[in-house]
Amino acid sequence: MDAAERVKQRIMQAAYARNTTLCYEYAWKAFEKWCHAAGRACLPADAQTCIDHASWCIAEGLRLETVRVRMRAIIHRHNQAHEPSPIDFSVRLFLRNAARELCEKARGKRALTVADLKRISRMLRNRGTIRDIRDRAMILLGFALGWRRSELASLDVRDIHRLPNGLEIHLGKSKMDQKGRGRTVAVQMGKRELTCPVRALDQWLAVRGAWQGSLFAPVLPSQQVAHRRLGGYAVNLRLKYCLERIGVSAQLFGEHSLRAGMATASAEAGATEIAIMQRAGWKSIQMVQRYVRPVRAFKANPLAGVL
Repeated sequence: MDAAERVKQRIMQAAYARNTTLCYEYAWKAFEKWCHAAGRACLPADAQTCIDHASWCIAEGLRLETVRVRMRAIIHRHNQAHEPSPIDFSVRLFLRNAARELCEKARGKRALTVADLKRISRMLRNRGTIRDIRDRAMILLGFALGWRRSELASLDVRDIHRLPNGLEIHLGKSKMDQKGRGRTVAVQMGKRELTCPVRALDQWLAVRGAWQGSLFAPVLPSQQVAHRRLGGYAVNLRLKYCLERIGVSAQLFGEHSLRAGMATASAEAGATEIAIMQRAGWKSIQMVQRYVRPVRAFKANPLAGVL
């Protein structure tokens, strides 16, 4: 295979993010297994098979969003095989009717509060191991940025620029920026040492070492910093671990708890929806308002003094 062919294959494979590709592979295998058990053809499939599979998924208790992922995976696999997509108007109508019938609500996880953030920071600061120093910097910076865990984990040392009054942080390719245009966010110095992400990151960089590469790296049992990247999933695991250490059930929190915590705390402090969107990288103001509306609902009471 010559260089041009390798470049072509790499570009063709970059059509979808890795997580999306893995998700489609899992969903397709589940559909393929169902078709085998039901005596149906999976490739090419027909519209009725897709509707029957969607009905089975719903009857089994799968959420509608999972069903939609299955349908997108079916389209993706048929496209790869140069077969016409079986997802026609009848399948889309079935999914619309299912959405109206089920009226599913989003299963949101709890936002990390500033009070819990302080408790985590104090606990990690008092323990003071290299892993604790890393976790403290990672959680405080993750809260301050409001980015996705994958975005936080993708940062390299070269993406961080120290300024007199804070940090300038550059994010390259991300879930909502697949073309890699990137964006830059400023994180100001905090008023309190306990919750200041800038000071916490300075402490981490001092013990991390000067090698170039991933900003957040694994810490070995020997307390040596490994020269490789800490994955986004590990960010979530470390947050859950810290929550358990302060006596809070980690099951209540998820991968977006830092992100939701930033939005909620910003709204409580009076930040505008636009400012929150720019910090976290949301493309839709409706997403921000999921966190902002409940906070602001109690700030203006039209019946103050009446009831």
